[in-house]
Amino acid sequence: MNADATDRTQKLAAMLRTVASRAADRSGGGVALVFATQEGSLNDIRLRAASGFAVPDDARTMAQVVLPRVRDILEGGDLAELEVTPELGERAAAGGLIHPLSTDGHLHGALVVASPSPLSLGTREILAVLAEALCAQLDHFRVESECERLQIQLLERSDPIEDRSDEVLKLSEALFAQDIELLRSNEKLGK
Repeated sequence: MNADATDRTQKLAAMLRTVASRAADRSGGGVALVFATQEGSLNDIRLRAASGFAVPDDARTMAQVVLPRVRDILEGGDLAELEVTPELGERAAAGGLIHPLSTDGHLHGALVVASPSPLSLGTREILAVLAEALCAQLDHFRVESECERLQIQLLERSDPIEDRSDEVLKLSEALFAQDIELLRSNEKLGK
């Protein structure tokens, strides 16, 4: 992995932690988990960030408890309620929400937020904006990685590269469009 890719990966990890922290804060003392898929596969979905837990093992335990429900929701692709589950403890006593994170058919993961009391409509709206911004960031990371992979392939090829350069151009255009979308999402978060 080159320095740019390492830097992007570290920035993504920091952003995932930030979103988890904001979501947990907004839930009124609840908890938040961010799950991410590896290349859009439900077979490889794992916990990437958590907030609101006393110890990391508590986050891992909750992740294992909710993972089957998260997989079900991701297969359907719609926002869903997280049922009250005694194993999740007091900070999740009122249940919560599972926000699927998907853009243009690319599955990225889920934002799971649980709360000790029912979530207000305003809180639900803020969590939806956080999920939207998170999804945009994850898709941006995916497209940047794909662009980098194609550029490396272009450099390694000795035959005509017109076909690949069209792919790189299309991905570059998609990346530019996502930059605009990220600016809009960040503006919404600022409000």
